[in-house]
Amino acid sequence: MKEDGTLASLADLIVKAAVEIYQNVIKDFLPTPAKCHYTFNLRDLSKVVQGMLMCDGRVIEDKEYLVKLYMCETYRVFRDRLIDAKDR
Repeated sequence: MKEDGTLASLADLIVKAAVEIYQNVIKDFLPTPAKCHYTFNLRDLSKVVQGMLMCDGRVIEDKEYLVKLYMCETYRVFRDRLIDAKDR
């Protein structure tokens, strides 16, 4: 990530957004007999951050790329586990 201060300042916002999404997921997608794998925990939240950290920082040139990376990781961790269109 370029050290211009702009992208680094987004770190807090990304973490807050990730925590908010995690809290909504655990509240809205409770496990049921048909969806027993809807068991989310803090490891899932850490997977979002870990996935973002695996990206080479030199390719993150602007906030749009950073947001797309965040969305991709959030989808990968949470959305990909949802089994039907209504849940997604």
